[in-house]
Amino acid sequence: MSQLHWCTFCFVLTWGLSSGCVTSVRSDGGFAAQRVQAATVLPKSKIINARGDVPTDIVVAPYVVMTSRVARPRAEMRVGPGSHFELLDVFLQRDTEVVILSQHGVWRKILPIHDGPVAWVHSQALSRAKLNTHSIHLRSQRLPVVQVVHDTDKVWLYGQNALAAAQVSRGTMFRTLRLTDHGALVWLAETNSVVWLSRKDVL
Repeated sequence: MSQLHWCTFCFVLTWGLSSGCVTSVRSDGGFAAQRVQAATVLPKSKIINARGDVPTDIVVAPYVVMTSRVARPRAEMRVGPGSHFELLDVFLQRDTEVVILSQHGVWRKILPIHDGPVAWVHSQALSRAKLNTHSIHLRSQRLPVVQVVHDTDKVWLYGQNALAAAQVSRGTMFRTLRLTDHGALVWLAETNSVVWLSRKDVL
């Protein structure tokens, strides 16, 4: 079976819970960039562990992260969600595309897609948030980290609104792509996919 046909077969077969077909592309810097699927692919063991060999670059598939653009000539960036928090010494220019990581009232925690630190920006400085419609190239080390604070045996499958059995141990750390009042959307490096963890189980 050709490599192309095998990868297609593997992806279809493992769209649900079994191990997936991991693909990679070359980044601009020459590193192998891992493609992150818009689906949950759990390890065959149903035991989710954080991997130490995190790739430098990831390419996030469409319809995974919330994105927005700067709608003002420039947007101030703060270290926390409020005007009393310290301003950073950099600004975001108009039309800069950002990933919305989380929100707190009228404030949005953002990650500039191409360059810049994670920071908080007032929602009035941004366009309406929406799911990404194109693949997004990110350095995995720029993504925030969440830590599991309770042993859990249940996760939510991305895009399916369904629970699945999987063991995640207390202390496990993940890179996160979204954090809401209900859950954390984390990257599973082992299968290059995403899964929702309950908000009460992460910090």
